[in-house]
Amino acid sequence: MASQENPLVLLATITLPGPLPGLLEHHRPARLVLITGESFKPALEQALALASGVVPDAAIVTVNAKSAKPSPAYSDAGACFDAAYEAAHAAREEAKRTYGRVVCDFSEGTFLLRLGLLRAAEELGLTGVYRAWADNAPLEVPREDIDLQREQPFLFQQTLNEVEELVNANRFDTAHFVAEKSLRCEARSISDDELSFLGYLHAFVEALISWDRFDYRGAAQGLKLIQEALSAKDGQPYVAALADASGKLLKWLAQVGSGVSSEFLAYDFLASAVRSAERGAYSDAIMRLYRALEAHAQYEACRYFNVNSTENFPTDLIPSHTRFFSGHPLYKHGLKMDLGMEATYAILRAAGSKVGDRFGHFYERPSAEGMSLREMQSMRNNSPLAHGSSVIGEENFHKALKLMNSFLEAGKREPWEVAPAVRIKLS
Repeated sequence: MASQENPLVLLATITLPGPLPGLLEHHRPARLVLITGESFKPALEQALALASGVVPDAAIVTVNAKSAKPSPAYSDAGACFDAAYEAAHAAREEAKRTYGRVVCDFSEGTFLLRLGLLRAAEELGLTGVYRAWADNAPLEVPREDIDLQREQPFLFQQTLNEVEELVNANRFDTAHFVAEKSLRCEARSISDDELSFLGYLHAFVEALISWDRFDYRGAAQGLKLIQEALSAKDGQPYVAALADASGKLLKWLAQVGSGVSSEFLAYDFLASAVRSAERGAYSDAIMRLYRALEAHAQYEACRYFNVNSTENFPTDLIPSHTRFFSGHPLYKHGLKMDLGMEATYAILRAAGSKVGDRFGHFYERPSAEGMSLREMQSMRNNSPLAHGSSVIGEENFHKALKLMNSFLEAGKREPWEVAPAVRIKLS
């Protein structure tokens, strides 16, 4: 139980009752406020009844849906923020009267619940704590967690296990946080060699983040330094595993480093879309799919017309009979013009490129064959990251992914012609 001299009001996001005992044991609050979705409330009420001797004063705040969607804890960011803000504001006022301080714990619950409480804590200037990890930034490790972690006897192996799991799930930002936390805690159980390896592991994850953000040069520079350093080490399997993963990604980055004139750039965007989708960011994922469609057009135009880019494209190379796929004519503007995605494919079709013809077929694809490129373009244009407000769901994304895999004939490519799935085995 929290001491009377420094009692604690704890605000926590949570959906399942399983983590509740650990939450109470870690913080020992005098008052507990749980923020959750309406559908999770009955199970949490039952768990709180069992914990009545541990925390005398508890309350549950539920998210009120602003839409007809079944679970606002998953689908309505505004409602999650409102619930978290109201709970945090009330807790702060109550703490001023009765308790000593307010702490927000973002370690459990859905992403939107945690994000709502994070934003409320930032706006109200409240302390935030991550007991394990969370996939929303910024991440700060509380001092008491570092002190506890320093004494853990198996921290190095635990770090390897967690980073391996997170990297293989494409959660690079969270893996970076886990590695950095272990690097900084000065654990007595970690040897100098192990600490050195954690530094290389941390740098490897930073390179993955750069790659995921399309900073190919930055990623390659980091990986090259890692490979050079690890080549002088031997003995431990995890050293060889990290060196192998770095080498594979370095080879791939060399293939996409030339930018839009690279045949493989489209497949890098395709893989990046899958990584975003696995993190649940479907609106971001559809933008990356669309970029793969653009990159394929750019590469084919560079190859077919022997140019370096579709920017400042010479208009004398554009066939006079070029029409968009809607049927409208494409008008030339000056001696050079920048080409958009559809204009590039239209010019390729008019010039006799098979890629242009293939785009035309998939653009007008019959509904019986699945989603068309026209539908995918419309979905992208209406998404929140483009020009609209229609949120992309998992089902529609996977329809679009299936379409793009078919259009790009990804299944017919050799393994070295598509972006590697990052899989490391450190444990």
